[in-house]
Amino acid sequence: MSYELSFTPDFFSNEQEKPNYNRPTNVIDAIEAMRINHPELFSAMKEEVFNITKDNIYLDAETVLKKIYQTNTCSNLDSPVEVWIDEEGFYTVLVY
Repeated sequence: MSYELSFTPDFFSNEQEKPNYNRPTNVIDAIEAMRINHPELFSAMKEEVFNITKDNIYLDAETVLKKIYQTNTCSNLDSPVEVWIDEEGFYTVLVY
């Protein structure tokens, strides 16, 4: 079962907090954690979801966040929330 994203703005981006890339507490930090902790997965997502095949083209977290808003899906409502990047739910990030 999946759910629509129905969270406060702080869930998506909280500039008040120091980023924690091991246990991200908002979506922007979770996207950056994916880039830092799992670069091969981020690269595959960049190619498959955004059709960016060149390594020298930068994909920013805000663009990924826009796709997450469009997809509007998560797997659960309790922590950690698994937020879908793509419509199939193959690429996800965890928010604690």
